[in-house]
Amino acid sequence: MTPPEAARHAAAPPPPTAAAVNGGAAAAPRQPIYQSLAGLVTERERPRVSRRPPPLETRWYQCLLYPLRAWWLWLPAALVLTAASGGAVLVLPSVLADPPSEPVLQWFFWLFWLIILLLIIGYPCRLLQTVLESSAAGKVSEVPWRGNPLALFVQSGAIWIICFLAGPVVPAGIALWYWVQVGDVGLVDRLILGELAAFAVSYWVLALAAVCQRGRLRDANPIAVIDCAHRLGYRAAVAAILAFTLVLTHGRLAVAGAAVLHQTPVQGWLLLGICWVSALFWATFLFRLLGLWCYTGER
Repeated sequence: MTPPEAARHAAAPPPPTAAAVNGGAAAAPRQPIYQSLAGLVTERERPRVSRRPPPLETRWYQCLLYPLRAWWLWLPAALVLTAASGGAVLVLPSVLADPPSEPVLQWFFWLFWLIILLLIIGYPCRLLQTVLESSAAGKVSEVPWRGNPLALFVQSGAIWIICFLAGPVVPAGIALWYWVQVGDVGLVDRLILGELAAFAVSYWVLALAAVCQRGRLRDANPIAVIDCAHRLGYRAAVAAILAFTLVLTHGRLAVAGAAVLHQTPVQGWLLLGICWVSALFWATFLFRLLGLWCYTGER
């Protein structure tokens, strides 16, 4: 052969074998069945591509979508609070009317109800604290709590109580004393009680913001709270007004529901359910907005 013919003969593919001509059954060994099943399991266990998270809110009205996305966090808490508040109105007066007579049993009796109270209060407190902490850190997605839920509920309830005792207890105690001593409440008395309650709620919310922003319980002191209010500027006053309006309106609705619970149970349970669902929806919105304001103020 000439050199060009030799080159073409070397580049030509080899002739097909008989097994390949008959259907390719012997061209490649068959894969064992366990390897095929393992491949299917591996294929199913591959992580799915997650959805792109929504952008961080830049306007206040965009925070209204956050409670709608995080409904699975606050709606069960609203149902639990509805059942707990209704059950307390129906059962707790008769239970507390006949406490144990022995001192040791009395200690265990009050300790038991204190733990139950911390667990019930700690559930929504943990929810709102999680929303505030994630928002103050600039996180977009909903961040559920991780760890032992009972311990977290008790911890959050204790944090909220400490923030209340660090300052708001003074105007709240004065308002309670004035309400008991004044007798018939007139217009001026209502204004005085409203101012004291507004100051207590405002300080409480700002103390929680200061603690959750840095993650330090010692930031519940007045200097850290004033510093947090200074960084927020006029937004601190807006958050205080919103918090007081939220507490006032839903507190009156809860009292109305508890008052009619004995006469008309259906109406009472309905009012309590509407009260807690609305309260946690707007509280989630408020704490999301306040956390984002703390995040932008820190930056």
